[in-house]
Amino acid sequence: MIRPQWAMGAAAGRARVRLRWRPIALSRRHLLIALVIFGALLRGGRLAWQPLWADEGYSIYFATEPVGRMLALTAHDIHPPLYYALLHGWIAIVGSANPLYLRLFSLLLALPALILCGFLADAFFPARRRVALIALTLLLWNPLALYYSQEIRMYGLAMTLSMAATLCCWQWLQRVEAGQRAGRWLGAYVVVAILALYTLYYLGFLLLSHSLWVVWRLRRRLPVLWHWLGAEVMVALLYLPWLLYTATALRAYVASKVQSDQDAPLGLFTYVGRHLLAFTAGHQPLPAPWDFLRGSGLAALLLLSVVAGVRWYGARSKHATLGGRHSMILRSDNELLDSEDRKGTLAAHYSIWSSRAYQALWLFLGVPLLIGYGVNLRYPFFPEGGERLLLFVLPYFLLLVAAAIDAIWQQWLVAWVALAALLVSAVLGVWTFYTQPRYQADDYRPVVQQVVQQGADGDTLLATFPWQVGFWRAYAPLLGLTAAHGPHVQLISDGAALWGPAVQHMIDDALRQGTLWAPALLTIGSDLPAQLEHYLQPRAINFENRWVSATTRLYAWRAMPPAALQPEAQSWAGVHLVGAGLSATTLVAANGPLMVSLAWQLSADAQTYGVTLRLVRDEHTWAHRDYSPVGALAQGASGAEPVDQVGLLAPPGLPPGEYTLQLGLVNADDALIAPIAAKPAQFLVPLGTVVVTAPDTVVPAFRLPMQHALAKANTADALQLLGYSSDRGPLLAGDQIAVSLFWRAQSTPATARQLYVSLVDRHGQGVAGWEGWPLPDYPVTAWGAGALVQTPVRVQLAATIPTGDYQLQAGLIDAAGQKGPATPVGALRVVQRQASFTLSTPPQHPLPEPVQFGAHVELIGYATTLVEGRLTVTLTWHVLQTLLPPHHIFLHVRNEAGDLVAQQDTPPLTTAGPAPTGSWQPGEYLITTHELALPAVPLTTLQLQVGLYVPATGVRLPASAGGAPVGDVATLALQP
Repeated sequence: MIRPQWAMGAAAGRARVRLRWRPIALSRRHLLIALVIFGALLRGGRLAWQPLWADEGYSIYFATEPVGRMLALTAHDIHPPLYYALLHGWIAIVGSANPLYLRLFSLLLALPALILCGFLADAFFPARRRVALIALTLLLWNPLALYYSQEIRMYGLAMTLSMAATLCCWQWLQRVEAGQRAGRWLGAYVVVAILALYTLYYLGFLLLSHSLWVVWRLRRRLPVLWHWLGAEVMVALLYLPWLLYTATALRAYVASKVQSDQDAPLGLFTYVGRHLLAFTAGHQPLPAPWDFLRGSGLAALLLLSVVAGVRWYGARSKHATLGGRHSMILRSDNELLDSEDRKGTLAAHYSIWSSRAYQALWLFLGVPLLIGYGVNLRYPFFPEGGERLLLFVLPYFLLLVAAAIDAIWQQWLVAWVALAALLVSAVLGVWTFYTQPRYQADDYRPVVQQVVQQGADGDTLLATFPWQVGFWRAYAPLLGLTAAHGPHVQLISDGAALWGPAVQHMIDDALRQGTLWAPALLTIGSDLPAQLEHYLQPRAINFENRWVSATTRLYAWRAMPPAALQPEAQSWAGVHLVGAGLSATTLVAANGPLMVSLAWQLSADAQTYGVTLRLVRDEHTWAHRDYSPVGALAQGASGAEPVDQVGLLAPPGLPPGEYTLQLGLVNADDALIAPIAAKPAQFLVPLGTVVVTAPDTVVPAFRLPMQHALAKANTADALQLLGYSSDRGPLLAGDQIAVSLFWRAQSTPATARQLYVSLVDRHGQGVAGWEGWPLPDYPVTAWGAGALVQTPVRVQLAATIPTGDYQLQAGLIDAAGQKGPATPVGALRVVQRQASFTLSTPPQHPLPEPVQFGAHVELIGYATTLVEGRLTVTLTWHVLQTLLPPHHIFLHVRNEAGDLVAQQDTPPLTTAGPAPTGSWQPGEYLITTHELALPAVPLTTLQLQVGLYVPATGVRLPASAGGAPVGDVATLALQP
């Protein structure tokens, strides 16, 4: 590998440049190649980990439209069309809008910047070989460059084109100043400049700085300057059609954006400070308490500025003192050589800080920043992360920094401290980039997954923003959805989505075909979501209404007649269910819709509750629907007697048979199901029986409500394991793992099968497991060809399982009892709760005789504290043996007449956190905490009853004291 080196000489009365070539040292060449490869690998990590965000959604939407329409859309956008056109071609080549492939495309466009960085460094500082190594190191670790090399936007490409244009400009100018022919470099510049302008409007500021530099350098050589001006005219003519096509629309877009966002212009110090911080440490703050380290890069810049200023001033003064003692000749590699004795060291130092390479780099950096600042003042639109618009000047900033470090390299301590500080802020920024979740409010993967799984072929997804269409086109195919199946996305408008007759017509058409799904962004102040809901409420039944992120709520509506009400009589605190009705008694396990009517009476002092509806069979909830508060889904005016109209879907995979639809109310304070008044052991009300039937046609597997689909279905004896849903953890030792496995029968199996689920440690040793068949009425021999089936299993963990990471596995057992291959179905972490086997703090009120519940636990004492009507109770227990299945603790407060005046029913909770009864270890002492709201009566008139029960059945443990039965509660006196 060779590189050019320039030398100055004199001939025929004028200076001329001679091109010499010499080999680059292998060590440097290999190091540069290694740095480029390392930078490429560093940028290629976790491409699909982070969710898409809104701007990436726009890119995908534009790129998946036909080219003609894409051009029309980008004319109204803030960026030109080249990147979108290239992305369109890439999608056509790979045949997918998979975010992994699209981010890989951006990465491929951004990677040449690493190579160009070395070329630029050698072009600007050909005799300072260390500059390229330093600059490339800074660039490959730079978090801002890494960030936008992955993003599905044009900024990485813009940086590549920026460096290519600068290199072409610099090489052309060097050659024409040396009297050499350089037409190819100028032609290359024209091509790159056109590509740059069609990629990012702000790149025009860089091209302007190029022209300023060339005009200044060639101001006395007009014949050569006309070549440059002719090239600039050619660039302008090639760009003019786009400007004419988009000028009006772009001006209107920017004006509307400024008006809608209402950003304040940034002050000069804020503007510069934000760019310097982004250029050194990236956008993302570091986790506390390390965020202050982001400023280490700025501290390094300050150190470099001080040292460089001192050296520049000193060298300049000594250069002036030397006067005419030496005849100095400026070489094009930016070093000064003494023509007499080549000892002009001090003059060379002065040249380092005043050479034209520095002047050009400052110009290429400063002009875009200055114009960008002016645009910010005139059009104050600078969103979070807005520094990305000037990412293309980052290489010039890093080249200046690298040259400054190289210039003080002899002061090795200062140079290394500055370089280390810059790398600290950069490496921490990269670490944050790869470890901290981003765009959580924009994560539409849960939205798309739910709509795909619960949707039907005739359904419609109503999008109010183009980026939502982009999200759908990227994510839905990953779940298996094809163009032949729905829901189908419908965009209200390419611009501002406003309520009107066209939107009403769109909604009516969607309701005639099936369910209307509408993800609503509720943090921008738009009235459209409220207008949609107001229009839909009297015309359709709500099947979904929940927050899926901090900014987005998912709605689903379907036109169905209301169900007739039947009398009911169930009560909670101030809330009475007086009627209920179901629209059908038969459901198809293919997202078959069930409409439920619920009539309520609300007292003036009614407590705030949420509602949960559950389709239950064999103590397992197969489908559910939650909403809040009571009366939220009433059609018509809300009041004291609302009638909620709520929809529920029966997902694929439900075994055929009878199910019970149950209703419960959920406390707003603790999110626990509230017991029914006068029935403290009952929590759910049965509303009716529903028969679920298998679908007549094969349902596609992507409709199954599974969290995780296997990359490759595991097949055994015509049964395919497609995926699973399981607890994400961490779980406590002694808790239960709930896992559902999802199957497809390729054909009806000839023999019955059993199922096993195992939890294994990192050595492959089993620590917990379950074997059997969870569907006794639905063996595999009853499955038809193409049937989709869910098999729910609960695996009990022992209380003594050590803290660690474990793997959950599942497989089939054949008729001979042989286990088939195990399939991993999720990794989770288990934490063993810390247990105390000594009673360190005796209870405030020890019981004279402990009350024993079953053979499992003794209540040995308690303590109470009353503050402003809130009673805090701590119960001290001595565990005799682990209590399974998991039990809850109930506390009932009764008055002298025996009436229940306050209660709490919760899983065991200590000051250290949850303590499920399955985690209780023999010999352990633990203290559980409870809180109740008491009526304003003397404590001496109240009694506290304590007991344990199974929440699924309401069965209580029997209590005894001194070996004699005392019922199923321990009665405690409340003392003031």
